[in-house]
Amino acid sequence: MKKYIIIAALVFAFALTANVAFAAFAQDYIVPVQLDVNSSISLACSDSVTMKAITGTGKSQWAGSENDAYCLVKTNNSTGYKLEWQASYAEMATGVNNTGDQISAFSVATPGTTEAWAVNNNASEWGAKLRLTGSTDTTTGLPTGNWGSDDTYTSGKWLDVATTAQQIVNRATETPQLGSEEYLRFGAEVGSAKFQPTGTYKVNVTMTATTI
Repeated sequence: MKKYIIIAALVFAFALTANVAFAAFAQDYIVPVQLDVNSSISLACSDSVTMKAITGTGKSQWAGSENDAYCLVKTNNSTGYKLEWQASYAEMATGVNNTGDQISAFSVATPGTTEAWAVNNNASEWGAKLRLTGSTDTTTGLPTGNWGSDDTYTSGKWLDVATTAQQIVNRATETPQLGSEEYLRFGAEVGSAKFQPTGTYKVNVTMTATTI
């Protein structure tokens, strides 16, 4: 009797198993899931600079930040940015149609090379430098030279603001989220033997930040 019960149980179990449906499936991959984050850049600079006045002859001697301009660069570009300046004209001028009413660009022996400040007695010149104090990225993009050991006429290194775009800063990584601060200092001198007419001398300087 027990033999028949066991056989019947096995037949019943087999019958249940035969009614079970096995699921079919297919598999594929989405590799990878990808998103591009594109670079962006912004630049905000001082609207204008009113340099310390020169009385007769001598240098424009700042007492605080009169001769300074400020630029804030922000970029998420992982390979960084470059900052360039460019003057509308080589000379600062009063608008009077007279070549005597001009202040020439700072003269350097080798274009694109920063130099110690020096102006001949019979000349008047203006120039600029990247300030070491306050600037976040002080690596110059110039072929040679640097900005000196401080931000003075005596120990600083200066450059003409050329009428073609000239790179003055570069950075090899993205900026901090709050941006990179760059400070410029402008200088001018009327030589001791130079007869410089009175007036308000002006020139436009364009600053451009570009991802690299």
